[in-house]
Amino acid sequence: MKFWKTVFLVSCCFYALLFALIASSHETPYAALQAALFDCRQKATYLKLECGTAVLQAADGTYRILPVSIGTANTIQFTIRLNGDKLIALFHTHPGKDPNADSFSDTDVRIAERLRVMSYIYVSRLQEMRVYRPTGRTLSTSANVSTSGSKS
Repeated sequence: MKFWKTVFLVSCCFYALLFALIASSHETPYAALQAALFDCRQKATYLKLECGTAVLQAADGTYRILPVSIGTANTIQFTIRLNGDKLIALFHTHPGKDPNADSFSDTDVRIAERLRVMSYIYVSRLQEMRVYRPTGRTLSTSANVSTSGSKS
């Protein structure tokens, strides 16, 4: 019984810390993306489900993410309510192992173009974050994106 109490307390502390990390404001959009990636890894990556959110900029210049949404193996949907904030970027994961998961879908591109914001995907198979800019350029930003905020 003592073991399960310990597991429960550790789990509660972990999720409280996780919530504080995600709900807090961040100084840069990259830091907000790191929080989104961390949250998605905890909630959906191992289940091989898409996970997504949006990065917003508050009036004070800080950045935050909306609570992440969990989708299916191939789709993600979420609603963005700005409430005075500015939409900076979209983020979601591509958990599949097939080569199509390595790039932005036509829908990803269409949404980024329509909203005129950058769209980020985390390609789980490659452990790589990619960004689509509305100008049509796709860039790979890192081969290993760390959840601690540093790129390696």
